[in-house]
Amino acid sequence: MIGSEFNIVQSKQYCFKIKWIQKVKVYKTHSNYYVIGSNNSETKFRILKIDRTEPLQLNITDDRVDYTASEISDILSRLQMGNNSTLMNKSQKRELPESYKGFGIVGFIRFMEGYYLILITKRSKVAEIGGHSIYKIEDTTMINIPNSSVKINHSR
Repeated sequence: MIGSEFNIVQSKQYCFKIKWIQKVKVYKTHSNYYVIGSNNSETKFRILKIDRTEPLQLNITDDRVDYTASEISDILSRLQMGNNSTLMNKSQKRELPESYKGFGIVGFIRFMEGYYLILITKRSKVAEIGGHSIYKIEDTTMINIPNSSVKINHSR
């Protein structure tokens, strides 16, 4: 089930936001994935937060805020500090890994081990209609959402 905080068809304003999101970067922390969508020039951003602690539930939060590049940089710095504070060995400090780059989200699918995000990683332009580019999906990747500490016991 999709978390109650996420509704795809919320309003016309929400649909408008989808039009300018052309690039997607996925950042991973112990408890969340952060999907950061941007326009081609990377001047406008949106964030989806995907919870990794519940393997059988898909909890997605969209704060419905448009961010600037400097605000995104600040958010990523805070996420990095939080991620470093959860490491057991404080000498292991590291950058927040940019796990994946892509062009959009196809959707989510649930298997035995929990949910997966399907990310478009390669596209090619096939047409242009009225000044709008039309792309076909060339490649995707599936990202396992639950973290490794949240295991599902399948034995009966």
